[in-house]
Amino acid sequence: MLKVAVLGAREVVRKMNAAVMRSKQLEQVVKKAALLVAGEAKQRAPIDTGHLRRSITATTERQGVKVLGRVGTNVHYAPHIEFGRKRVITPVRARALRFTVKEFIGKKGRSRLQRNVVFAKRAEAGKPGQKTATWERVAGDRIAKPFLRPALKACEPKIRELVNNFVKQVFER
Repeated sequence: MLKVAVLGAREVVRKMNAAVMRSKQLEQVVKKAALLVAGEAKQRAPIDTGHLRRSITATTERQGVKVLGRVGTNVHYAPHIEFGRKRVITPVRARALRFTVKEFIGKKGRSRLQRNVVFAKRAEAGKPGQKTATWERVAGDRIAKPFLRPALKACEPKIRELVNNFVKQVFER
């Protein structure tokens, strides 16, 4: 039978536990940063029904020694808002575009929602004076309302501060 004695085993165990605690702290820092960006993105997201805003989430993921923070949405139209779409929409497989227009009719307090179907040969978004006038022209005839990238840029100083404080804590021990 072979016996092995390790000198300084308690010190090694203590340092390993300290490293594990730091990695949990790092996960907390990354999660806090992701939540900051998600909160800012929710404030910047355009509102029509509120679905896009509600769908913005923040997650953290460990990949080996890396800790990743992700902020995003699973709404199918989010890339068109973030990165842009054509300003003028025309039908591709039909003779006309079909829109459902919602409006409240009746007196205040006793109104009801009415849905009307409207057909159009083309639709144009982003005209001055319209609700959609806040769209930015990104390239050529494409328009966008970015909300994720500006949120990250706005939170960058706070994220730097969080990371700097974490690094200071790690090296002061």
